[in-house]
Amino acid sequence: MQTQYGKLVEHNIVIRSSDRDLTQYPNPNEYKIVTKDYKEIVEFELTGGILPFVEDINLEPYILVQINEFKQNLESSNKILDDTFSILQLAGPVTPTSPFINIDKRISEQTVLKLQTPQAKLETITIKIKKWDGTLFDFGTDSATGNYPFNPALQNLFTFKITTIEQDFQKLNHQFSV
Repeated sequence: MQTQYGKLVEHNIVIRSSDRDLTQYPNPNEYKIVTKDYKEIVEFELTGGILPFVEDINLEPYILVQINEFKQNLESSNKILDDTFSILQLAGPVTPTSPFINIDKRISEQTVLKLQTPQAKLETITIKIKKWDGTLFDFGTDSATGNYPFNPALQNLFTFKITTIEQDFQKLNHQFSV
């Protein structure tokens, strides 16, 4: 789609907790992932997610996702919700015997952030997965399992759509030459 400022480009990315620096972020409930260098971000959307179906997750009324690079997505009189990017409702397990659970996108709240002023760049995404009371959700002790340096059954995955503006330099050059 073309705007007066340039062309809108959508980038679909996948963030996996298993790709984190395990030394700096030993548990999959809080981590930072280095991304491609995105510039001129106008929209950031959580499009999906999979969480481990651990013992207590089904007792949570909802799960909070905080993304440090985009703090103010929700407004609330509650400070915990005010710092949250999204409130996630959980759907059933991926399959009846699966150790993973999906995010129910039909009822998850405010997963799209539209920026009035484009964010100049995005190089990392820092995720914190929290319980309804704002404390980090404990998926269990993440340690080496089999051939992996982590426990695959405790990992999570999120998908995002990032919309950026690519400047149309031919159009800009024409405007300056007139």
